[in-house]
Amino acid sequence: MHPMLMDVRRLLFLGDSLTDGAAWPDWVVETLVGQGMPRPRLHNAGVAGDTAARMRARYRADVLARHPDLVVMHGGTNDANRGVPVADYARDMAAMVRGIRAAGARVLVLTPPAMRDAERDARLRLLIPLVLDIAARHGCSVADAHGAFRAAAARGAELWGPDGIHHRLDGWRTMARCVLDALGCAAPLAEVTPPEPGALTAWSVSPPVPWREGDPYPPPPAAGWIPYDGSPAVRETSWWQACWLDRGGVMPLGRPEAGNGVGAYAETVLSTDSARDAVLSIGGSPPLAVWVNGALVWDNRLPHGYHPDADRVCVMLRAGENRLRVFSTWLFHVAIG
Repeated sequence: MHPMLMDVRRLLFLGDSLTDGAAWPDWVVETLVGQGMPRPRLHNAGVAGDTAARMRARYRADVLARHPDLVVMHGGTNDANRGVPVADYARDMAAMVRGIRAAGARVLVLTPPAMRDAERDARLRLLIPLVLDIAARHGCSVADAHGAFRAAAARGAELWGPDGIHHRLDGWRTMARCVLDALGCAAPLAEVTPPEPGALTAWSVSPPVPWREGDPYPPPPAAGWIPYDGSPAVRETSWWQACWLDRGGVMPLGRPEAGNGVGAYAETVLSTDSARDAVLSIGGSPPLAVWVNGALVWDNRLPHGYHPDADRVCVMLRAGENRLRVFSTWLFHVAIG
């Protein structure tokens, strides 16, 4: 086993929209487990739109608080697109790496994945020497995602979607492959996205209700609720969204397309033999509100992860039945630990 993988119980992926909700971190873990590695707990700490500075602002809560043994991290796509000074990028990336290493975790840092547009990619390439320098100074391993993307593009792989930044399936495969290669694993890629441990999947869903950004949440409809069946959604949605459903996500909630001004409620029942504390792992598209037995325990209207454990909240469950209700306009995950 590669030294980076020895005694890894928690494996965390830190990044932006190229990681947030994507399946390639799952594929890395499933491939390693298929080669005999004890299954680690996978944490996805990607958040769409993040620059290195925004990652740095949250990494203590989203990375250090999860006590990972190995962190796979990348950043720079949004920095390059927004003209962030390279010195600021280097400062923020170095601060995160230094903090993660000081906490005792190993770090595998990726060079920023290439972009299709030559001008944008030229700005991105300016960050590569900074990544290599940070890795050398802090004892990190490096996976050359930028080089892997350029090589795959030369072979004719379809790496990018229409914007030339976000990835198609071949892009996910390239991300996973370059990470596995850096970890000494040459095995074929296992493209498997397992359910999130403890995912709650037995939901009833309300009819759509009008809602627009900034509005208070509307009253739940009194009638018209139906059991949620994710099977048609899995068949009908894109490969990009299917992995969210495979993990135990619920979508869509009254929203066939973004921006049509509606949301919906979903409800499930948790039964316990005695009163106890529990942790809910929550992720999805904003807005995302969660009630337990009528009490609002989570209300987030800012982007913070399409993956299942983007946020966590402690709740008290009473003996017997506990009613859990969610409001969303598109996608959510809730798991109980």
